[in-house]
Amino acid sequence: LTPSVPEATSTEDGCSVAVANYDPDFTWGATSTAGSASVDGDGVLTVTGLDRGATATVTITAQQEGFPSGSTQISCSALPASEPSVPL
Repeated sequence: LTPSVPEATSTEDGCSVAVANYDPDFTWGATSTAGSASVDGDGVLTVTGLDRGATATVTITAQQEGFPSGSTQISCSALPASEPSVPL
């Protein structure tokens, strides 16, 4: 099963997205080039620990005995740093 993952929604320290073809019968995993990544029991991929404005490549895997394993990569970007306020 090759994971199908739409574009992720940025958060302050990473991103989040639901795996479109999540199947609880498969074992899911996620790794990230920065921060940490995981897929929960509802099929939601969450990446945390990124600096504001940073981008990481995330690999999502799905495995089940008797089926070919699959993986896909997505880009995850944290929200950009907010501009400092300047007093008038």
